[in-house]
Amino acid sequence: MGKYRFDYSEWVDIRGSRQNIRVRSQNEENPVILFLHGGPGVCDRHWVLENQSALAESFTMVMWDQRGSGKSFTRDIYKGGLHISDYIDDAEELARFLCRKFGREKIIIACHSWGTIIGTPLAARSPELFSAYIGQGQFVNGPLNETLSYKFCMEEAIRRGDKKAERLLGEGVPENGIYPSHKAMMNQRNYLTRYGGENFSERSSMTGMLLKGLIKSPEYSLGDIVKYAKGGLYLSDVLWPEVIACRFDETVKELKMPVLLTIGRHDYNTPFQIAYDWFEELSAPHKEWVWFENSAHSPINEEPEKWTETVRAFCLNAAV
Repeated sequence: MGKYRFDYSEWVDIRGSRQNIRVRSQNEENPVILFLHGGPGVCDRHWVLENQSALAESFTMVMWDQRGSGKSFTRDIYKGGLHISDYIDDAEELARFLCRKFGREKIIIACHSWGTIIGTPLAARSPELFSAYIGQGQFVNGPLNETLSYKFCMEEAIRRGDKKAERLLGEGVPENGIYPSHKAMMNQRNYLTRYGGENFSERSSMTGMLLKGLIKSPEYSLGDIVKYAKGGLYLSDVLWPEVIACRFDETVKELKMPVLLTIGRHDYNTPFQIAYDWFEELSAPHKEWVWFENSAHSPINEEPEKWTETVRAFCLNAAV
């Protein structure tokens, strides 16, 4: 017997699409946490399992490779017609499946970055399914998000005297959240990473940071990594216009379950100030904001022990 009593992956039919989930738990009677990964297409089960398996003592952890992502990638995504609403509907069907599977009335959702774009409107429209909402890298307003993220990079380039960065960034200014090209967006994201606005402690390129975790993980085969890359590159392009159109500061003013936001002090991928302003106005039966002083976009990875204990304490305090 391994370290965990329940430790397996499973294929689930979700709205006509075969998708993969990963379960880890010491006791399947424990509350269920469904992790909604970032991207779109940037699956994170390998990071969650590496950094947060201590939660398996108190919770049943469920990681999900979303439609067209990682192990769930198929060439069907190239047929087009994918929308954010598809992922919200998928997540709702999966949440209902997990409630049946584990005999729960409600589950917890833990959302990261793109995952908040799915989880925030889902929690608002179907509160009966969720006992708590946990967010990090909380996305709120598309155009403002890119304006502040880009501004951070340009100001850092000037402060550092990085003339090459100034030139490249100057050639790719976003307008209403849209970059003039995919290359311009990737330039901005690479400098965001190098300057500590994506990961505060590890400042390689965006691609290098993603590949490093994948290659080391036993969760993904070489074939899975190829599918992971194909899905991530395609989905980020086709869904970006809808991502930028999101305005949760206008459309989601209330969540009817306890809310925890775990926010990196240095996050300029989803700039923390936008999330803070939204959180201050948000109506919820119980809400907590926790700063992670040594993190940027992913406190779950950068300060894993603190993230674990924060989630445990929140669920206890909020009687989840």
